[in-house]
Amino acid sequence: MIHLHLFGDRWESGLQRLKGGDNVLRCRVTLSVIALGLGSWLAFAADKPWKFDLTQAATWNLSKVVGFYSFWAGAFNLGLLGVLIWTAPWWAAGEVRRKSATVPRSFSRFFWIGVISAMIFLGSLASQRLDFGLAHDEDLSARRAIVGEYILKEDGSVLPPELKWRNTLFDYRKPTNHVLYSVLARSAWTAWAYLGPQETGGFASG
Repeated sequence: MIHLHLFGDRWESGLQRLKGGDNVLRCRVTLSVIALGLGSWLAFAADKPWKFDLTQAATWNLSKVVGFYSFWAGAFNLGLLGVLIWTAPWWAAGEVRRKSATVPRSFSRFFWIGVISAMIFLGSLASQRLDFGLAHDEDLSARRAIVGEYILKEDGSVLPPELKWRNTLFDYRKPTNHVLYSVLARSAWTAWAYLGPQETGGFASG
């Protein structure tokens, strides 16, 4: 009974802190729910990498590659969630909002240092793939929503891409057209085609 009473007191205290605008507790609760869902997926639904035959890795298709690495990616993100939950007092601490007054939301400098560092880290990783070709979903988006695709006629001649803006905005035959990105990418592609160096081969013309 004593343990139940203590649990009830802590539960009531936690609810009061949430209602009172405790930023740290709110962040911890939200991240804990996400971590619980991710942990459940890793435990019960994800493909277990130790069940894969690594000697046949060279012959794996895309689904096997994704299945193998998605578990490690999920485990890595679960660890990051744990770090965020533990360090929440450093980056989520701010003024507690009261119902009687609106206090501008503020984040500590550790939060911004973490955000900027994560952006630099991810940007450095992504920069390694800038000269890679497009494949699968990215290739499909480029051909159907951003650049268009060449058409080979029966007589062997090739028609240049003719892509309407309505395709960029509304083509969703497969869920690969992220519209905002497609609009920005097509705008950049079009600007480069007109303003970019013409000596770059066929890039500016398609």
